Amino acid sequence: MLPDHEDRVPGKAGIPAEGRPDKAHFLTCYIALMVYRILEKKLEEKYTCTDIIETLRTMMMFRPGEKLGYIPAYTRTDLTDALHETFGFRTDYEIITDVNMKKVIRMTKAKPRKSREKSKKK
Repeated sequence: MLPDHEDRVPGKAGIPAEGRPDKAHFLTCYIALMVYRILEKKLEEKYTCTDIIETLRTMMMFRPGEKLGYIPAYTRTDLTDALHETFGFRTDYEIITDVNMKKVIRMTKAKPRKSREKSKKK
């Protein structure tokens, strides 16, 4: 057995000997579940979490070369169309330039505007 695992419960990977649950794993799973539920609500509950997860996993983009942009490498469906309509960008029928892909990525990392307005008031 490795020295860093000596304080772990035998047969229970990731559980410290004191019996505390792995909080980081729990929080990661909880946040992921919340994101999927939010997506489900934004899509008006027309699609299940399982459908959304499978679709997101298959929505790959192909980059044929440097500065040639990104092209979709997935099949367009009603769910992909709903995702595009809901979140305001299209990746399904056009070549996305490097600049525009960076904008899409930046949008996914940006804080909602409501949060910014509240923080300015304080």
